[in-house]
This record gives sequence, structure tokens and C-alpha cells, in this order.
Amino acid sequence: MTYTKKIALHDRITVDGVDVSNAFHSFGFTSEDATVDVSGFSVSGADETLSGSRAQGFTGDVYVTKEIEALLWPIHLNRTSVGVSWQPDGLIDNTRTSYHGLCQLRTFSPADTRGDASTFTATFTIADSNGITTT
Repeated sequence: MTYTKKIALHDRITVDGVDVSNAFHSFGFTSEDATVDVSGFSVSGADETLSGSRAQGFTGDVYVTKEIEALLWPIHLNRTSVGVSWQPDGLIDNTRTSYHGLCQLRTFSPADTRGDASTFTATFTIADSNGITTT
């Protein structure tokens, strides 16, 4: 069986309705269920676990520009919930699956290193019970 390789060059990323695709050099989402130990209820004595609460969000490394700061700083400062979407290869194929959710930007931490591009990791945490959905 053969598999195709994907090089992410054409992902569509929007934050609060603004296309920021060119500002991010990496982007993706996580959806992780906590593991809850329920071994105390096991009659066999075997370790048993169940899925607990689910944490979801989008994370990406963004280049720091005045435009990105003007967009993201007020979202973080005011604790605003905004729509975030990610569509892998969406700039060249708008029929691709799009992942989206209502999120908050809980950390804002731009930094500079002499001689390097200014970047920071933007972590958008899901802000409602709908979580990340697809279209």
C-alpha cells in the first residue's frame, strides 16, 4: 500500500473571520480525553480506566507582525471568544475538511531573539461545549 506525503503549504487559517493563513508557519489542533482511574470499582482487581473530560484547542506558531498584534492582543486582553478555523490545503481546495470552534487566546507571549524571526506559539482553547467541529 502506498501513502501520499503532505507538505503543508496551503492551509487556510482564520481567527475572528480574518484570514491569517500567511502569518502562521505551523498550525493544528488537539483533542485529548483525560484518563480516569476506576480500578477501585473493579471486582477482578485489574486496573481499569475510562475517558474523562475532553480538552480541545488549536495551536500554531505565528510570526509577530503589527497586524497580528493588532488582531490577537485585544482578543487576549479582553478574554474574547472568537471563531477559529483551520482548513488543511484550503487555499487551493475549498472542499477540504474544515475544523472550527469558538475559542479564547489564553496566552499572548511574543518574543524576539536577535537575528531570528519574531514568533510565538498561539494556543486557542475551546470556549464552549460544542468543541471542535468539522464541515
